[in-house]
Amino acid sequence: LGYSERTGKPPTKWEVYEQILAIPYYVTFDRVSNELRIFKLEGGSYQPQTIDNSQFWIPELQLGLGLWLGKYRGLNRLWLRWYDQQGNWIPTNAERAELERQQKELAQQQAQQERQQKELAQQQAELAQQRAQQLAERLRQMGINPDEI
Repeated sequence: LGYSERTGKPPTKWEVYEQILAIPYYVTFDRVSNELRIFKLEGGSYQPQTIDNSQFWIPELQLGLGLWLGKYRGLNRLWLRWYDQQGNWIPTNAERAELERQQKELAQQQAQQERQQKELAQQQAELAQQRAQQLAERLRQMGINPDEI
Protein backbone atom coordinates (compact mmCIF):
# COMPACT_ATOMS: atom_id res chain seq x y z
CA LEU A 1 0.00 0.00 0.00
CA GLY A 2 2.27 2.77 -1.21
CA TYR A 3 5.37 1.93 0.80
CA SER A 4 7.70 2.34 -2.19
CA GLU A 5 9.72 5.45 -2.96
CA ARG A 6 8.75 6.31 -6.54
CA THR A 7 11.57 8.31 -8.06
CA GLY A 8 10.46 10.66 -10.81
CA LYS A 9 6.79 9.78 -10.40
CA PRO A 10 4.04 11.51 -8.47
CA PRO A 11 3.54 10.23 -4.92
CA THR A 12 0.90 7.59 -4.28
CA LYS A 13 -2.28 8.41 -2.44
CA TRP A 14 -0.80 6.62 0.59
CA GLU A 15 2.34 8.78 0.49
CA VAL A 16 0.34 11.99 0.11
CA TYR A 17 -1.90 11.16 3.08
CA GLU A 18 0.95 9.86 5.23
CA GLN A 19 3.90 12.13 4.44
CA ILE A 20 2.47 15.33 2.96
CA LEU A 21 -0.96 15.84 4.54
CA ALA A 22 -0.28 13.77 7.68
CA ILE A 23 -3.88 12.54 7.83
CA PRO A 24 -4.28 10.80 11.23
CA TYR A 25 -6.12 7.72 9.89
CA TYR A 26 -6.08 5.85 6.60
CA VAL A 27 -8.93 3.42 5.95
CA THR A 28 -9.26 0.84 3.20
CA PHE A 29 -12.22 -1.41 2.49
CA ASP A 30 -12.03 -4.06 -0.20
CA ARG A 31 -15.61 -4.65 -1.29
CA VAL A 32 -14.65 -7.86 -3.08
CA SER A 33 -13.03 -9.55 -0.06
CA ASN A 34 -14.95 -7.39 2.48
CA GLU A 35 -11.65 -6.68 4.21
CA LEU A 36 -11.53 -3.55 6.36
CA ARG A 37 -8.08 -2.20 7.24
CA ILE A 38 -7.36 0.88 9.33
CA PHE A 39 -4.00 2.56 9.81
CA LYS A 40 -3.09 5.26 12.31
CA LEU A 41 -0.33 7.80 11.77
CA GLU A 42 2.23 7.13 14.52
CA GLY A 43 5.74 8.51 14.42
CA GLY A 44 5.33 9.77 10.86
CA SER A 45 4.15 6.48 9.36
CA TYR A 46 0.90 4.55 9.19
CA GLN A 47 0.63 1.61 11.58
CA PRO A 48 -2.06 -1.08 11.20
CA GLN A 49 -4.74 -0.99 13.89
CA THR A 50 -6.65 -3.84 15.49
CA ILE A 51 -10.29 -3.97 14.44
CA ASP A 52 -12.70 -5.54 16.93
CA ASN A 53 -15.82 -7.22 15.60
CA SER A 54 -15.55 -5.36 12.26
CA GLN A 55 -15.67 -2.01 14.08
CA PHE A 56 -13.08 0.64 14.94
CA TRP A 57 -13.62 3.59 17.29
CA ILE A 58 -11.91 6.89 16.42
CA PRO A 59 -11.77 8.84 19.70
CA GLU A 60 -10.72 12.10 18.05
CA LEU A 61 -13.96 12.12 16.05
CA GLN A 62 -16.17 10.53 18.70
CA LEU A 63 -17.32 8.26 15.88
CA GLY A 64 -16.57 4.76 14.78
CA LEU A 65 -16.30 3.00 11.43
CA GLY A 66 -17.62 -0.47 10.96
CA LEU A 67 -18.98 -2.99 8.52
CA TRP A 68 -22.75 -3.03 8.25
CA LEU A 69 -24.75 -5.67 6.39
CA GLY A 70 -27.79 -4.16 4.75
CA LYS A 71 -29.43 -2.70 1.69
CA TYR A 72 -28.11 0.61 0.40
CA ARG A 73 -28.65 2.06 -3.07
CA GLY A 74 -30.43 -1.11 -4.10
CA LEU A 75 -27.57 -3.44 -3.11
CA ASN A 76 -27.71 -5.81 -0.16
CA ARG A 77 -24.14 -6.39 1.03
CA LEU A 78 -21.50 -5.27 3.54
CA TRP A 79 -20.98 -1.52 3.65
CA LEU A 80 -18.53 0.73 5.43
CA ARG A 81 -20.58 2.83 7.84
CA TRP A 82 -20.22 5.33 10.71
CA TYR A 83 -21.60 4.60 14.19
CA ASP A 84 -22.01 6.65 17.37
CA GLN A 85 -20.78 6.14 20.96
CA GLN A 86 -23.76 3.90 21.75
CA GLY A 87 -22.94 1.67 18.78
CA ASN A 88 -25.90 2.92 16.72
CA TRP A 89 -25.37 3.27 12.99
CA ILE A 90 -25.56 6.87 11.81
CA PRO A 91 -28.66 7.02 9.59
CA THR A 92 -28.27 7.62 5.88
CA ASN A 93 -30.20 10.51 4.32
CA ALA A 94 -32.81 8.04 3.06
CA GLU A 95 -33.13 6.41 6.50
CA ARG A 96 -33.39 9.82 8.16
CA ALA A 97 -36.11 10.89 5.70
CA GLU A 98 -38.01 7.62 6.26
CA LEU A 99 -37.74 8.03 10.04
CA GLU A 100 -39.04 11.60 9.79
CA ARG A 101 -41.89 10.40 7.56
CA GLN A 102 -42.80 7.69 10.08
CA GLN A 103 -42.65 10.15 12.98
CA LYS A 104 -44.87 12.59 11.08
CA GLU A 105 -47.32 9.80 10.26
CA LEU A 106 -47.36 8.69 13.90
CA ALA A 107 -47.97 12.27 15.07
CA GLN A 108 -50.86 12.55 12.59
CA GLN A 109 -52.33 9.26 13.81
CA GLN A 110 -52.04 10.40 17.43
CA ALA A 111 -53.70 13.73 16.59
CA GLN A 112 -56.49 11.88 14.78
CA GLN A 113 -56.94 9.56 17.75
CA GLU A 114 -57.09 12.54 20.13
CA ARG A 115 -59.72 14.19 17.90
CA GLN A 116 -61.76 10.98 17.86
CA GLN A 117 -61.51 10.64 21.64
CA LYS A 118 -62.61 14.26 22.06
CA GLU A 119 -65.54 13.71 19.68
CA LEU A 120 -66.52 10.55 21.55
CA ALA A 121 -66.38 12.36 24.90
CA GLN A 122 -68.48 15.17 23.43
CA GLN A 123 -71.03 12.67 22.05
CA GLN A 124 -71.19 10.90 25.42
CA ALA A 125 -71.73 14.23 27.19
CA GLU A 126 -74.49 15.15 24.72
CA LEU A 127 -76.12 11.74 25.19
CA ALA A 128 -75.97 12.11 28.96
CA GLN A 129 -77.54 15.59 28.64
CA GLN A 130 -80.31 14.19 26.42
CA ARG A 131 -81.02 11.38 28.91
CA ALA A 132 -81.13 13.86 31.76
CA GLN A 133 -83.59 16.02 29.82
CA GLN A 134 -85.73 12.96 28.99
CA LEU A 135 -85.73 11.88 32.63
CA ALA A 136 -86.66 15.41 33.74
CA GLU A 137 -89.53 15.45 31.23
CA ARG A 138 -90.85 12.09 32.50
CA LEU A 139 -90.70 13.34 36.06
CA ARG A 140 -92.66 16.45 35.05
CA GLN A 141 -95.26 14.22 33.32
CA MET A 142 -95.58 12.37 36.63
CA GLY A 143 -96.15 15.68 38.40
CA ILE A 144 -92.70 15.83 39.96
CA ASN A 145 -90.57 18.94 39.62
CA PRO A 146 -87.01 17.66 38.89
CA ASP A 147 -85.49 20.91 40.17
CA GLU A 148 -86.93 20.22 43.66
CA ILE A 149 -85.44 16.76 43.99
